[in-house]
Amino acid sequence: MVLISWSSSMKIRIFGAPGSGKTTKALQLAKEYNTPILHIDDVRYRIKYTHKRPKEERHKIIEEFITTHDDWVIEWTALGSYLPYMRQADQVIYQNVNFFICVWRIIRRYSALYTSTTPHTIKGILFLMRYVYDYSSFRKEDIATVSKRPTYRKIT
Repeated sequence: MVLISWSSSMKIRIFGAPGSGKTTKALQLAKEYNTPILHIDDVRYRIKYTHKRPKEERHKIIEEFITTHDDWVIEWTALGSYLPYMRQADQVIYQNVNFFICVWRIIRRYSALYTSTTPHTIKGILFLMRYVYDYSSFRKEDIATVSKRPTYRKIT
């Protein structure tokens, strides 16, 4: 585990490819420091993996979460239009995990969900695998932006 030094407030932003362990790391930090957490899937979907929220609604949820909590942990796949929220973080953690580990975690996650009521398809799994494969080239600008911050941590 990487040791992270905190300022007087604790606002942590974790990002990385699907299957990189963002949720696990966010849960660990939120539990350890008794901090509220905002998960990517809770913001993106009204009903997990099936009904996406409109972009405006997602921004409203994030803005409300950030303004109502002094400390927080937010995990998200990428930055993109969410970059302003990343700038409010005291700590930024990039989960840089091997492609094959991410793919294994995706397959394991979706095979467990396959028996649930949430519909998942091979097409969706293949899309995520391709996304993970292309992730570092898609996100070079995001990674470059955050890596210039003094509070940036890369976890491999």
